[in-house]
This record gives sequence, C-alpha cells and structure tokens, in this order.
Amino acid sequence: MNSVRRIILALGSNIGDRERNFADALKALSSLIIIDKVSSVYSTASLLRDGQADYYNICCSGCTGLSTDKLLTFIKKTEKELGREQSARWQSRLIDIDIIDFGGEIHESEGLAVPHKETANRSFVLYPLRDVDADYVHPVSGMSIDRLIAGLKDDLDIKKIGDLSWR
Repeated sequence: MNSVRRIILALGSNIGDRERNFADALKALSSLIIIDKVSSVYSTASLLRDGQADYYNICCSGCTGLSTDKLLTFIKKTEKELGREQSARWQSRLIDIDIIDFGGEIHESEGLAVPHKETANRSFVLYPLRDVDADYVHPVSGMSIDRLIAGLKDDLDIKKIGDLSWR
C-alpha cells in the first residue's frame, strides 16, 4: 500500500471554455485526489509565441495515495475522458495536466520526470504554483519559488485573470 503524498499539478488549456475545462478536470481529478487549494487563473501567450490562442493556466495541490506512475496513468485517462486529443508537442489543447511535485521527491521513469523538467522556466507554472504553495522549494535546484520567478527569462506576458469556481 502506498502512503499518502502531497502533490501539485499544473493544468493548461487554450481551446473552448478554458475555465469550464479546468472545472471539469478538477472534478474528475477529485475522485482520487483530495484537492485542497486551487490557484487563480493566469493567461499567457503560447510558449512558442506562434499565434495560438492564449493559454489559461492553474495549479492545484492536494493529497493522494497513488504512486507516481499510477497518478500519471490516472491523469492521462482523465485528459482523454475530458476530450483531449493527441496533438503535436506544444500545440493547442483542450486540457493538459502535468505533475509538478510529488511529496518533494525526485522521480524519473520512462515518460515521467518529477519535478517536471521545465518547471523553473515556465511562468505559467510558477505563478500559479506560488498561489498554492508560497513556501515551495524546487527539490532539484533548492531555489525558492520567488527566486525561480525572479530568474524567468520570458514571462510570456502573464496576466492574472481571476479565481476559478469549480465545486
């Protein structure tokens, strides 16, 4: 039996009703994750700045008894059930869910790296992450969330949109 771990997930969407996509995802995730915090919604330009619709992004934190690999399987199943279609990397998507932190542990397996390898470079993860854990310290670099944000090279024109109603 796995022990309960505190986790942080990042969600992104740039197709359809982005806030509804988040609400639907959080409700689905709640079947196996006790979600205790959800960040404000943030808007950014696409990572490639290629004319895609702006992305909305949030983070949520909570607890689960799933292992990292079972959590990833659950997330991928949830994305598919919500209508995500496989697309090329960095292309528009209805919903994208990434594991950002898993109990402060470092985990690498085929198809999964926790913390997510690009966390420290992505404003759309760091700003919402600070909302759910202002004391977050990156388990690899040892840097605080505020230091990570200060070190961003491109914030992708991030803007706080507001709070999400999902329950």
